[in-house]
Amino acid sequence: MTKTTGAILHLIFIFIWLFAVTAHLILLRLLCTGRERTKLRLPPGAWPFLLSITVVDLAALLFGTTAFVRLNDTLLVAFEHWPLGVLFCRLISFLKAFALTVTNYSLLALLVLCYRLTVKQHRPPTSKAKQALLVGVIWMVALITTLPLLVFYSINEVESV
Repeated sequence: MTKTTGAILHLIFIFIWLFAVTAHLILLRLLCTGRERTKLRLPPGAWPFLLSITVVDLAALLFGTTAFVRLNDTLLVAFEHWPLGVLFCRLISFLKAFALTVTNYSLLALLVLCYRLTVKQHRPPTSKAKQALLVGVIWMVALITTLPLLVFYSINEVESV
């Protein structure tokens, strides 16, 4: 890859990243403002799960991909090793896996909610306290399943051939 191609790819990545962060911040504002949330016309009880997905995706964007993903690729090409140490390697891997797990479990909860609303003919959703508890359970299960990455993930040096 030439320097020009690398620079163009970095600019495209920065543009996409800025667009994604802006979109998540707008969605976060809409979901957190009661009056604005009613304008979204979400299914009853869906907003806590969408809020969970938005928060974890925004955290992954800000901390998991900001400089680290591009830095990861750039540093591996430039230095042929990971100079940030095992701690950052573990944190970045954990954050990516945690965000993906929370997103998947939250989407599953949304699908179950939509199923109950559709098949049960708009049966009222569970209370807000139960929804908050379910979101908490989703985050705890995601934390438990991805926690081994913080403990066992390591860096292996590979010699060039």
